Amino acid sequence: LLSLRQQNRTLQYKSRKFIWKQGIAGRLQCTMKGSPELHIHWFWNERELSDGEKYKISLKSGVATLEFLNLVVSDSGSYTCEVSNNAGTDSCSTVIYVKEPPSIKKELQTIETCEVSPSTAITTWMKDGSNLRESPKHKFTSDGKDRKLNIIDVQLSDTGEYTCIAKNAGKEVQCSAKLIVEGISQSHLNWKFLGSPRASAGSKEHRSCQAMTNMKL
Repeated sequence: LLSLRQQNRTLQYKSRKFIWKQGIAGRLQCTMKGSPELHIHWFWNERELSDGEKYKISLKSGVATLEFLNLVVSDSGSYTCEVSNNAGTDSCSTVIYVKEPPSIKKELQTIETCEVSPSTAITTWMKDGSNLRESPKHKFTSDGKDRKLNIIDVQLSDTGEYTCIAKNAGKEVQCSAKLIVEGISQSHLNWKFLGSPRASAGSKEHRSCQAMTNMKL
């Protein structure tokens, strides 16, 4: 509560600190009393703010409002509401901390690698006997003789038998390995690869295993 009178000016403000989340809208309000005409100014770290795309500033029925349309971390700092009339000036301040919520920057994924010879062989991938097509879920890459299947955002439903098929000059060979997703939590995944040859198990979020090697046509 900011009270502004003709001669004596008093300042009362209940909260001195706010912690807000990035990406939301926020609002600061200052209630004041005083003889018309009242003029308000808002400051962030002593820099005056103006009404526009980022802030909305208003004064209605003795309540000065500073509205944040989309809070970001850089909005953290000291905010001051200054009110004045012909009798003088008064102000109140508070501090805002804008915190960024946790987010996953890179989804969990696993990679199966197939080495083929010759390097010109055409390869396709299957899961449980059905052809896989490249999609946001499955990414195919090749580097020389290496053919890789990237499984993005691994889920329990990704458990199954994966097969790499290599074709060249009318001939076809294939090799398979089984991927078992043992458990999913927010912190880790466990993998087991069963097949010939056997691949190692682990709990890293990103790995490459030679589940199928040296398929020659």
